[in-house]
Amino acid sequence: MHISKDDPIAIIGGGAFGLSTALELSNTGYTNIAVFEKDGEIPSRWSAGNDLNKIVRAEYEDEFHTNLAVVSSQHQSRHLPYLSTSLSSSSG
Repeated sequence: MHISKDDPIAIIGGGAFGLSTALELSNTGYTNIAVFEKDGEIPSRWSAGNDLNKIVRAEYEDEFHTNLAVVSSQHQSRHLPYLSTSLSSSSG
């Protein structure tokens, strides 16, 4: 299916994924993009990428994603003191 640069494109959600998708489409020449968001603020308060409660899990069905989560968590722990201790807290 071919989509021309001026065909209408609707993006549902003004969170990190929706806004980054709209930005990428715009940067590649698409001109008729609409982002629909239920919140009155951008980025959305309901966005998975815009809240204070992030849970890092390391249990996935496939080994690749499990290993990726573990390595990412270890990397964050090593570099967190240089950033800010308020960015993360362990809960158990």
